[in-house]
Amino acid sequence: MARIKLPCFSLEAHGKIAGCLVFATNRWGQYVKILTPPRYTNTEAQKKVKHAYGQIGALWRALTPEQKEAYRPKAIRLHMNPFNVFFKEKWPDVYTP
Repeated sequence: MARIKLPCFSLEAHGKIAGCLVFATNRWGQYVKILTPPRYTNTEAQKKVKHAYGQIGALWRALTPEQKEAYRPKAIRLHMNPFNVFFKEKWPDVYTP
């Protein structure tokens, strides 16, 4: 449901109307666009990637703080954070296209 405000001499709207129009605001002002449903949601390829992300997250959460800190020197060298270094190293092992 769209929320419409009517102050003195302006109109402000946010949200969906009738499942076909979307009212929104960005840094340039308000706009209206046609609501388009996302395409290709939950394909098998997307499910595999999401599953791999979840597995890597679970592996990271299972590490002790000392094990996580072991990734810090490489992270500093690569201008990344330790989780991203861990992710980069584990991705080829966990995800197979």
